[in-house]
Amino acid sequence: VRPYVIDMAGAYAQASLAVTRAEASTVAEYATAGHTSLLIPVPFAAEEHQDAKAAALEQAGAARMIRQEDWSDDEMRDWIAGLLASRQKVDEMAQAARSLGHQDAANLAVDACIKLLEQRGTRLLSLVA
Repeated sequence: VRPYVIDMAGAYAQASLAVTRAEASTVAEYATAGHTSLLIPVPFAAEEHQDAKAAALEQAGAARMIRQEDWSDDEMRDWIAGLLASRQKVDEMAQAARSLGHQDAANLAVDACIKLLEQRGTRLLSLVA
């Protein structure tokens, strides 16, 4: 457990399991990295959007979701111990996560921005030679 990680790529490379909230960028990063995760949505998030993201990953077999109000130390300890004792289960969940990730998300976002700017008639300056 660390309070703040600067080198997220390094942390992802070392991790087998993430226990975290279900924020949009976090969920996307775990999926792209192919990480197994235990997701605990923030109970007061607008329109329960974190619940929806966590449930989607759980349904795909990529994560387990538990609501904060349903948390049980004993149940979670047993689930995590069982998961970490089964490399096959970790690998299956990681593969399911990877299947949801978009390795080329940055390029897709840039392409969408360029298309929108071109549709608006904005002149683009190329920064790449």
